[in-house]
Amino acid sequence: TLFRVDSINWEDDDLPLSHRFAWRLGGLTETGLFTILSTWSSTMDYFDNLIIGQAGDFTARAEARDTLGSITAAYAAASVTDPVTTRSEAALLSVLESISAGGSASAAGAAGSA
Repeated sequence: TLFRVDSINWEDDDLPLSHRFAWRLGGLTETGLFTILSTWSSTMDYFDNLIIGQAGDFTARAEARDTLGSITAAYAAASVTDPVTTRSEAALLSVLESISAGGSASAAGAAGSA
């Protein structure tokens, strides 16, 4: 899944700031170790194909470090869902034909998905 995490609008007197990004499975209130995605750098965003490995909730972390070594972090929760399965053109036409004939779309959809 393609994700972009930004680290913007930090305020600090001891510039310049360095940024680092990480993620872990689970929502904001859960605990667990973070996987570091990038080393400390002046780049304020992380944009890549992140391999989560399963559907579910995960937490992204953006950290900012000033020149004195003070570090703070911001967290964001996201959810990965299984991909939606698509139906063939023939299955979709079957649903439309059933509806136009006064039938049930769900019955035609069940028959067309096999």
